[in-house]
Amino acid sequence: MWDHSAPADRKIISTWIIWAKFISTVYFLAANCVVTVFIMTTTLQQRSSPKNSTTKFYPFTPQEDSTPSPRYEIKYAVQVICCFCSMSYIAACDMTGTILSFNICGQLAVIRSWLEELAKEKLDPTGKKTDESRQEVLKKCIRRHQLVLDLCAELEDVNQYNYLIQLVTEMYIMAISAAQLTKLQNFGSLRHLITVLLAINGLFFSCWPAETLSAESRNIATAIYEVPWDDASLSVRAMIIIMLGRSQRPATLSAGKFLPLSLEAFSSITSSGISFCMVLSSF
Repeated sequence: MWDHSAPADRKIISTWIIWAKFISTVYFLAANCVVTVFIMTTTLQQRSSPKNSTTKFYPFTPQEDSTPSPRYEIKYAVQVICCFCSMSYIAACDMTGTILSFNICGQLAVIRSWLEELAKEKLDPTGKKTDESRQEVLKKCIRRHQLVLDLCAELEDVNQYNYLIQLVTEMYIMAISAAQLTKLQNFGSLRHLITVLLAINGLFFSCWPAETLSAESRNIATAIYEVPWDDASLSVRAMIIIMLGRSQRPATLSAGKFLPLSLEAFSSITSSGISFCMVLSSF
């Protein structure tokens, strides 16, 4: 669809692509920032321990009473490398749906711009030329709208279980880390605080793009309502009816086909995580 887009259409799509790049970059940096914080706090713990202490601290595994060199340094380096690679991979997987959602939003915005331009056109005295141009524009809108809806359905089928695993995992991580945050101090509290923030960040960046996608699909219905139909031919009216029928049901993404992703879902999941945290904190 990008190859067949006009420069003006590409400008609209590029706006959404920039948003997708910005959000994915922020999340990628935040994920690696968590690893960096774990490494820094571990380093500070190791440096602040007594000189005669044999305790060795690791970023992501329990401390050991005695680990000779260079075994400690090798194990430490392997943990750091593996965790940076793992977090980068997880962040990339989590942002796949977000990037594709904003790409679909860009395509829907292009269709909406076509319909808005069509609504501004006025009939010439004979009405023939404008009616023919309307038919061509509506044909183009219908074809592109169907392609976008098919792409959205494929994204839903491919990514639904990834969304489900992501939401459940991040809610669990948020609850566990928040519960530990209330019990720990100093270095431990900093680790769990940034982990909670990353989990909330991931939940928001999964639900908000899906909410935006639904809003953009609803805007198509609003735009098609503005197209003049009373003075149009029967073929143009039929095309308008087709577009209206397709746009009545907004495009949605869900987790496991039972939890639609939206800001309401984000609020519900966050509240569930806080409730789970309160239960864990009571033990």
